[in-house]
Amino acid sequence: MSVDAAATFTKDETIALEKLKSWLSSRMRTIKLPQLLIEVDNDLQFTKEFLLPDNQSKRDADEIRAILVTLMAHGCFIGSYTMARLTQGVTYKQIQNITDWQLTEDAQRLALAIIVNAISKLDVSKQWGLGKTSTSDGQRFEYRRKSLRQTYSTKFGDFALEFYTFVADNYAPYYSTPIECTERDAPYVLDGILYNESDLDIEEHYSDFATF
Repeated sequence: MSVDAAATFTKDETIALEKLKSWLSSRMRTIKLPQLLIEVDNDLQFTKEFLLPDNQSKRDADEIRAILVTLMAHGCFIGSYTMARLTQGVTYKQIQNITDWQLTEDAQRLALAIIVNAISKLDVSKQWGLGKTSTSDGQRFEYRRKSLRQTYSTKFGDFALEFYTFVADNYAPYYSTPIECTERDAPYVLDGILYNESDLDIEEHYSDFATF
């Protein structure tokens, strides 16, 4: 069996890799998702993009908490109703109001750009790449709920929705868009590169051959 030369490491590279693995292991910690979101938001204040215009100049703890709870409700597929029952001090009505009026597509792009830019500035992320190369691919999920973008997947034997996601070489997921599972990915390849709000300077992009 032949071995790709690009997949092998020199002695110095192997030593450097072991040092990096040791450094990462010594700094890994166990943390719950709510606490992680609070810490990241305290540093980056990405939730300001989800605040109403009149409130963006101030940070009310209760409002920030409600936004983070809403993000977890959707990001973890918990749902507004169940999340409200699991959380004290944040009601279903609050979660739905934030969902309807504050989690806009533009706000999500701007908030994601803040996080992606922060990832790109980390020394550890530069060990993988400088954010100049990226790739994109789609992932399908069963989606039985009625919506305008509901198409039948012969692979799943049920209705499904595809999320077409872009990731830079520093592992920053800088763009994602939902599309119908029966669509080809090709029309959306340039969307992530042209319409993301991050500071990434993408010079080359890769996608699989089934895209075209």
